[in-house]
Amino acid sequence: MTTSQYEAMLAKLGVDRGLLSDEGRFLLDGAGYLVFPGFLADDNYLDRLATAFDDQLRLSANEPQTIYNTESGALRIADCVNRGAVFDPLIHSPRVLAAVAYIIGRPFKLDSYNGRDVLQGGGHQNLHADNPDNPDPTSIANSLWLLDDFTTTNGATRLVPGSHRKTTPIQDELPDRKAAHPDQVIFTATRGSVLVFNGHVWHGGTGNTSGDRRRVLLISYVARELPQQVEYRTHTLPETYARLSSAGRYLLDF
Repeated sequence: MTTSQYEAMLAKLGVDRGLLSDEGRFLLDGAGYLVFPGFLADDNYLDRLATAFDDQLRLSANEPQTIYNTESGALRIADCVNRGAVFDPLIHSPRVLAAVAYIIGRPFKLDSYNGRDVLQGGGHQNLHADNPDNPDPTSIANSLWLLDDFTTTNGATRLVPGSHRKTTPIQDELPDRKAAHPDQVIFTATRGSVLVFNGHVWHGGTGNTSGDRRRVLLISYVARELPQQVEYRTHTLPETYARLSSAGRYLLDF
C-alpha cells in the first residue's frame, strides 16, 4: 500500500493531524508519552468492557499457555481482537491513532491487543522497552486503556521520561532492572484514562500491594514493514473480519 493509500485509510478512520496538539507533539518528542485523562467517559461502556474483560479472563484460564497469556503474579488475556465486538472501538480511536501516527511516522498496523490484571503481591516487572532488538526508536507505539484506577499501590506503570532517545542498554544504567530508576515516574490516573507512549520508552509494571483491581487493556502498533505479535491475516476469526470496516481491516494488515 502506498503512502497516499495509507493517508486515505487514516482519513477513513477519522484520523487528522489536528487531533494532536502542539503540546501533545512536544510531550511525545520529549518525554515519549502522552496521557488522555478520562478518555473513555461513558461509564456504561466502561462497565461493559470490564465485564467482558472478566469473562475473557475466565476463558483464558483454560486456554493453552503462552508467553502472552501467562505471567506469574498477574492474570492475562491474549488477542482481544477476536474476543468480541465490545473490544473493537479501542483499536481505531482517531485521537489515539493520531498520536500513534506521530510516534511511528509512517504506515503502521496493529501489533497486539492484550489484557492484564495484577494480583496482590505480584506485578512488579523489569524495566524494559518494547521491540528491544530494533534500534529504530520509532518502530512501535503502545497504549494502556485503564479499566480501573491506577494508583501507587495497585501496580501502576512506571516510565522513564525521555528514555526512548537513549542508545545504551537499560542494564548499563540500571543493572538491577527491577530496581527503581532515579528518573522514573509512576503513571497514576482514573479509570477510562489512556496512556499512549513510544514503545522504546523504558517502562514496567509496579507491584500490587493493596490488592485493588488493576485491569488494563494493552494495544500496540508497529511500523507496517515489521512482524506483528499476532499475525492477524491468519488469526482473525471470520466473524471478526466481517464486522470490521475496510479501514479497520487495514489496521490488522489485510
